[in-house]
Amino acid sequence: MEFLRGAVRFFPKGPSSCIVELTVSYEVPQLLAPVASALQPFLESLLRRGLDRFATFVRSY
Repeated sequence: MEFLRGAVRFFPKGPSSCIVELTVSYEVPQLLAPVASALQPFLESLLRRGLDRFATFVRSY
């Protein structure tokens, strides 16, 4: 069973830069469906922190 899927696309912006487009979708397991709305802020925060760490890494590269 697949709970998370996504795609990353890179678009050239200049000789040394690009625009990164990230699409993510997730499905809460049926067992957690009764509390899915309560989990949503946590999952989104987790994703946001991961993206922020990635952005920091890329900018320092």
